[in-house]
Amino acid sequence: KLSDSFGNLQNLAYLTLRSNELVELPENFGNMDKLHLLDVRNNKLKSLPENFGNLVSLDTLWLESNIISSLPENFGDLRSLTNLKLFGNNLKTIPESFGNLQKLKSFEITSNILTSLPESFGNLNSLEYLDLTYNELNDFHSSIGNLQKLKHFKAFYNEITILPNEITNLSNLETLELQYNQLKILPENFGDLQKLKLLNFSSNNLLSLPESIGNLKNLETLYCYSNKLTSLPESFNNLQKLKALILSNNPLTAFPESICNLKNLEMLELNQNQLSSLPENIGNLKKLKTLKIDNNQLVTLPKSIGNLLNLELLSIKNNKLDSLPESIKNLKNNLKHLFIEDNSLSGEEKAKIGKWLPKTKIYSR
Repeated sequence: KLSDSFGNLQNLAYLTLRSNELVELPENFGNMDKLHLLDVRNNKLKSLPENFGNLVSLDTLWLESNIISSLPENFGDLRSLTNLKLFGNNLKTIPESFGNLQKLKSFEITSNILTSLPESFGNLNSLEYLDLTYNELNDFHSSIGNLQKLKHFKAFYNEITILPNEITNLSNLETLELQYNQLKILPENFGDLQKLKLLNFSSNNLLSLPESIGNLKNLETLYCYSNKLTSLPESFNNLQKLKALILSNNPLTAFPESICNLKNLEMLELNQNQLSSLPENIGNLKKLKTLKIDNNQLVTLPKSIGNLLNLELLSIKNNKLDSLPESIKNLKNNLKHLFIEDNSLSGEEKAKIGKWLPKTKIYSR
């Protein structure tokens, strides 16, 4: 516990009290109106003093790993705040006054029990980084589309079922991570987010991707594993900056031809689908370094697999292959790892593959 006279330190600018056993702050704590940085991480605070909003000079506030269950309504008076960390508390709601924090640039409130955000949240017009991971959110208010400076948005491990169309107004968004939610569909104009570089929708319930996704011309990484995708839109071949594509654990029965036009692709994972063959033009993916197609129904590989001269890792475990094309020996210079376990390859065939690829570590049984 701090002395009641602590609030008399009115010229204090920086205060670190982290990793103590504090259960409360003195009622006159708000008198320290010249305080710029306050670090009270890893304590046992349940609440903040009523006059906490008087800390009008505060620009950095770290409150993570406490047991705070609510914020005072005057929290929105902290108008100088630029960096706020609240993760690891017991917050269910955020006060409506929160929208007054118009200088806030970075906000982390992971691992709480939030079910919604206030409508005023859209007033945070300086916000660039937002992390809402590990809460109980099921949707976003349409005002979230007003966060025009937002660059990085994380909200995985929530219960989000739908995205408002207004989310496509976030024209400066570069990363969007919404894995482990309950999304079934994306807004039709999702492709308006043209500055996106990283997109993660893994472990949702997506049945399809909108045609407009082909407009994401700056997209470099797309994670969409563990959904219910049966195909990709034709526009997918417009994603010419895409380097990594993870589509494992979907019910794809045919290899999407549009993937073969992604000339800058370096990583492709299609494990646990229902693919029985690969197209001959997979050989067009000349920059591919990693190819994983485990747990499918492949009977053969196309000869053009030998055109993937930059391939360093090829994993084709648990398929129905009884041979590999001789063209695979073209990969001998760069292929470091070949995984061929749980296929129908005879000992003689495995020995042949070993001669074709003398420098490659081959995993078989």
